Order: sequence, then C-alpha cells, then structure tokens
Amino acid sequence: MGKLTIDDSPIRDNRGVGLYVQYGIFRFDPNTMRRMFRLEGNQNNIYAGNGAYIFEDLDISGSQGYGLHTWYSDVVLTRCAFSNNANTGYYSTHDRSLVATQCNFVSNGSIGVRVYSEGTYYDYNVGEWKPNNGPLKFVNCDISSNQHGLYLVYGSDSTVKLENTPIHDNSHYGLYVNQCDLTFTPETMANNWQMRNNGYHIVAIHGKYKFRDLEFADATYAGVSTSYSDVSVENCTFTRNGNYGFRSSYNSNFSMDNCRIFDNGTVNEDGVRSGVGMYLYHGKHQVRGESGWDWVDSDTVASITNTPIEGNGTYGLRIGWGRDENIRLVNSPIRGHRSAGLYVSNCEFDFTPQTMGSKWQLFENGSHIYASWGTYLFENLTLRDAPNHGTATWGSDVTVRNCSFIENGYGFYAHYNYSTEIEN
Repeated sequence: MGKLTIDDSPIRDNRGVGLYVQYGIFRFDPNTMRRMFRLEGNQNNIYAGNGAYIFEDLDISGSQGYGLHTWYSDVVLTRCAFSNNANTGYYSTHDRSLVATQCNFVSNGSIGVRVYSEGTYYDYNVGEWKPNNGPLKFVNCDISSNQHGLYLVYGSDSTVKLENTPIHDNSHYGLYVNQCDLTFTPETMANNWQMRNNGYHIVAIHGKYKFRDLEFADATYAGVSTSYSDVSVENCTFTRNGNYGFRSSYNSNFSMDNCRIFDNGTVNEDGVRSGVGMYLYHGKHQVRGESGWDWVDSDTVASITNTPIEGNGTYGLRIGWGRDENIRLVNSPIRGHRSAGLYVSNCEFDFTPQTMGSKWQLFENGSHIYASWGTYLFENLTLRDAPNHGTATWGSDVTVRNCSFIENGYGFYAHYNYSTEIEN
C-alpha cells in the first residue's frame, strides 16, 4: 500500500472545504495539523465522514462556514476550541458515536453546535441504517456567546446527553429543537439542558414536547416558543422574559395547565413595562408532505386552564386564527396590562355573558379587547372602567348588540371594518 506524504503544502482560500476526508482513520492534533494539514482561509475547515476520527487540542476557528462537519463516523473531540466560524462551530450528522470532552463552542456567527441524531447512523459497508453506539455525549463543554447555542434535529431524551455543559449567553436561541421528542423537567434540565442568559431559552418545532414543573425566566427575548408540534405544559412559570413568556404557534395539539405567566416584557427607564404574556395561534398546523411541510386545518382544541396571565406590560394574551370551538380557557384570568388584556386577530369569536364568564376573565387592563381581521359578535355585555378602550375593532365584520360601554377612556372603536352593525 502506498503512503501519502504532505509536507509544506498549505490548504487555503478554497471556496468549498479545505480538508475533506472519507472512509478514513485519522488523529488530528497540533502536530499532524502543522505537519500535514495547514488550513487557512477556507470556506469550511474540515469535513470528515464514514470513518473514525480523533480531534485533540485543536483550535478550529475562523472559517466562513463550518469549523468541523462529521457524519456516519466514530468521533472523539478533546480539548478543542470552535470559535469565530461564520456559520457553525461543530456539525454532527448521524454519527455512529460522539464524545466531546472539555471543548468550547464559542462566538460562532450562527450556531455553536448542530446535531442530527435519532439514534442511528448509515453503515456504508452494507448500505443500510443501523442503531448507533448510544447517546452522543458532550462532557464538561461550553456552548456560549454564539448567535444560537445548540440546534438539535431528530433527538430524543436518550439520543443526546450534555453533562456539565451549559448553554449560555447566546444572543438568540439557547436550545433549538426540530422534529424531536423531548420532555423538559427539573431533572432533565439539571442533567442535560443547563441554560441561562440566552435570547430565547427553548425554541421547539415539528415534534412532541412536554414541559413540567419548570421556571423559564430572564431570557432577553422570550421564555419558550413552540410551533407545529404536540405540546403540553404543566406547573410551569414564565416570568421576566424580555418580549413574551410563552408562544404556541399552530401546534397540532396544545394544552397548558396550572401555570403562571407574569411580569414579562422589558422595563424602560421610566419604569414602564412593554411585552406580551402569551401568544396562541391555533386552527391550522403543518404535516410532512411529499415536497415539504403542508398546511392542514386543525380539529383540536387548544386548552389553557388554571393559568393566570398578569402584569406583562402591553398585552396579556394574543390569539390568532381562533374560533369559539377550538380555544378553551378555564379559570385563567387576564389582569393588569397597560393595553389590551385580550388581543385577537383573524378569529371568529362571540363575546357574550356566557363566554366572558367562562372563558374571557378580563380585569384591570388598559383596554378590555382588541379584535382585528376577523368576525366578532359582542352581545349583552357591559364593558366598563378601562382607561383606554372598552373595545377596539378594525378590518373585521363586527356586530354589537345590546351592549353598554361605560366610563372607559374610549367606549367602542370601529376602525375601517368591512362591516359594523350596532344595535341597541
């Protein structure tokens, strides 16, 4: 067998990848990198697939794309630094095994660590997918000061383990999970997901997610955002997040019980808080189709029970695409917001004594209800004592029947509605 010798041959300024290895067995350390692989100014530093690779004591930094991308391989990372890569520090795609120890994934332009793992890898020798060698592990590592911290696709509670590996001070998402099945509890957060000072604590899409007995606080932008998923939230608190506490966007199933959403929003120098307690968009969701994700109508009911929404600055609860039959609120008062307690858009709702008593419990808000771009009935109600608007509507078909608007800053406001009918 011949021997490949590389000496005094820098690999630099390549538009794709500097070093691309396949089906290899390599140990990359400072000595081999100086002797063989002098990488400078490449779009991506190293691609390594279908083999066994050890990376030790390396600074994998400064690429215009990925620092390191591995796939279908046995990978060991020890005391490596992945920093200042324009896209991603380290990217693992369905590796057979991965152990990263004492590595830093810091100050990358987009993502610190990107991992695709559903517990399988592709065995090129036989041409089929097989179970991998257990969870991919990050031990005593640091994921910080990136735009996004960890992006996980296809993961479950058993496929990826982070031990003493905090995800912190990332400007946008701390943890972004896509097409995963995960349960977030005090135990899993302490053992796996140690997050602090991120723009968003958790963003979760296209999967199945449970949140139990947790507090999500002090994120720069938001506590938790979920989309297109099966989501349940129990006994959680969302507070002091900069923009909003919790978002449910077009989830196929959504339930929240016995939670608290309060004091979200930023506070300016005059002590005025601006933010939203919760966003809820329901009535459609996405399913996997032949050419991507297809929109379908939802026939499920989004349920919020025993969850007060209080003091979140501008708005309490914002709802999109809701209908009377697919939104359920029980014992969940909305109180103490500077503007509207309830802000609905593209919805179809009847506001009556029955629904106001059982569903919409609004107290001490700047305005009671904002309603836009939908179809709304207000019947047999007295809306009073709001400093701003009793009700404001725009861009909608609105019927107001047998209602009283008393001692509000403005009683009723109809702004460029498609139709407005006021009777008695």
